[in-house]
This record gives sequence, C-alpha cells and structure tokens, in this order.
Amino acid sequence: MSAVQTTLFNKMEEILNILKSKPPFSPAAESIPIAEPQSSATNLLPQTGSNEVIVDGTNVLIMPSKNPYTFGLTLLDMFFSREELSMSLQFSSSKSDRASLDQAKVSRIIEIMNKRYQPGDWDMKTFVAKANQKCRDSKP
Repeated sequence: MSAVQTTLFNKMEEILNILKSKPPFSPAAESIPIAEPQSSATNLLPQTGSNEVIVDGTNVLIMPSKNPYTFGLTLLDMFFSREELSMSLQFSSSKSDRASLDQAKVSRIIEIMNKRYQPGDWDMKTFVAKANQKCRDSKP
C-alpha cells in the first residue's frame, strides 16, 4: 500500500469513527464535522456554505451538468472510488449480494442535489436506478 493510500485509508477510518459516534445522519441535521486534512489527501465529505458546497476544492453547485442525474452521477464519482462503486449498490437489494454504499455519503449527495435542483426537477427512483447501473458498470 502506498503512502497516499495509507493516508486515505486512515482518513476514512477517522471519518467512519466520527460517523459511528454521532446519531444517524439526517439531511436536515447540521453538517458532519470533518477533521482538517493533514496531508495532500482530499476531504471525502463536502464542506457546505450558504451558496457553495465544496468537494475536493470545487464548488459543485456551479459545476456544469446536463441534468440532475448526470450531476448526481458525477457526485458519486467524487465521493466514491471506482473500487467502492464496483463492489456496491446505492441501496442493496435482495436480488444482489452487493453491499450498500456508505449511506452518510449518499445522504450528502442527495442533500447537494436538492440544494442545486428543485424537488420536481428529479425523482429519487430514477436516480437510484441510474446510480445502481453506474455501480454495476464500474470496473475496479
């Protein structure tokens, strides 16, 4: 394992421990606290402001996107590695043995989508279908 991978793994463990110590995540709740990066590794969870949502140094609210679904799929790429996507589904089902993606991150993606798009502009069922297909198509 390279130094960067080790750092990212340690950062993910730290975030997981923070998430485990908090009550279940709700999009209406306050932002999840994020430890300051100690190296060049990027934050895995976004920092939010009133008119911006910063993920990996990018304000995703002003990112170009054709529609809400491609925007959501782009967020999936920002929050999850190819390996995570290839081994998981957005929500697990009885038809597959794949695990669910980290629901705290999925909730943040949905929160960001709701911040950028009006509720009538997209629907959850279609997004889940597209996200699950993206997971199935992903190669590690």
